[in-house]
Amino acid sequence: MTNSLQPTQPKERVVFLDILRGFALMGILFANILSWSGLKFIPIEDIIAMGNVAVDQKLYHALLFFVDTKFYSIFSILFGVGFFCRFQEIRIILSSQNFICGGCFFFF
Repeated sequence: MTNSLQPTQPKERVVFLDILRGFALMGILFANILSWSGLKFIPIEDIIAMGNVAVDQKLYHALLFFVDTKFYSIFSILFGVGFFCRFQEIRIILSSQNFICGGCFFFF
């Protein structure tokens, strides 16, 4: 590790966290796909006229139970873990320098 702030090198990255982040982003995509399709904004009479209402309701409830809002919290936790790792790296760098000047710059 050097004494300057640089982007995280590929060999220093935690691959497992990157995989979990990708999984969380895919979950967020699935959570938003219903809104992006425009199906939420179609009147119920038109949806019934399209047919397969029972299947659509089951899929909607499955998405609601398994996907909706769960992946946002996973992604938020992973963002916090990444921020904590970066903060620890900065703390190590600042401990070798003048902490008061460097710490003030980091927080303000």
